[in-house]
Amino acid sequence: CGLYVPMLAGRGLEHTGGTIDKLESIPGYETYLEINDFKKIVENVGISIMSQTKEICPADQKIYALRDITNTVKSFPLICGSIMSKKIAEGIQGLVLDIKIGNGAFMRTFSEGEKLGSLLKKVGNLHGIDVALCYTSMDQPLGKSAGLWCEVQESMECLKGKGSQDLMDVVCHLAKHALCLSGIKGALDKIKMVIDDGSALDKFYQMVQAHRGLTKNLDDSGFNKPLYKKEIHAVKSGYVSIMNTKDIGFALVDLSGGHNKRKD
Repeated sequence: CGLYVPMLAGRGLEHTGGTIDKLESIPGYETYLEINDFKKIVENVGISIMSQTKEICPADQKIYALRDITNTVKSFPLICGSIMSKKIAEGIQGLVLDIKIGNGAFMRTFSEGEKLGSLLKKVGNLHGIDVALCYTSMDQPLGKSAGLWCEVQESMECLKGKGSQDLMDVVCHLAKHALCLSGIKGALDKIKMVIDDGSALDKFYQMVQAHRGLTKNLDDSGFNKPLYKKEIHAVKSGYVSIMNTKDIGFALVDLSGGHNKRKD
């Protein structure tokens, strides 16, 4: 849609999945880049997603890993410092923050989310960043997948316009705010257009290739097939009224989809 997206992302914390962990499930994808390489990819492709490095946010890289094993994941100052240090280092002008609320989020209540959002927005504004806050529910899984590679695959389905409705709604909502911050009109129409014509998916392939990822694996339905499979059937008819997404997240950690110690 014409925007440049330089993004520094993190790994999983406690029960939550990490963007970097998910991208590294793509064979060859390099998340540690030199600053000049990061800049070149953003200039040439329009988007680059990488991790903190010794050159970019080196302190956050260490503190981020320690938070997971020192019971400080929910510390507002550390959350704010971690997020905004990366965003300020990116040199961005506009930022859309998706603040999760609910039993699967660090912010369990809307009032907690508002408090964090206010702090993040204040820090961003002090550094010349226009910040848009979005609050979305984490009282149930978003989409139909939970994990690393399977979420990469689901993201690609969204870029094809085939994602589940709840996930597509969030994707379009966040993207709309990003375009509006940049003064682009007809945001939702533009989002629909780049999904329908395949250019959104093509942009993802370009980014993966620029990060030396093997794009052939993205289309291989037999790649990363689970070793075990178990179907669980309901013992009676009815409706699922509540899901504990935090427990689902910790189950993934136990299955090696997260981090229990600093070097995991």
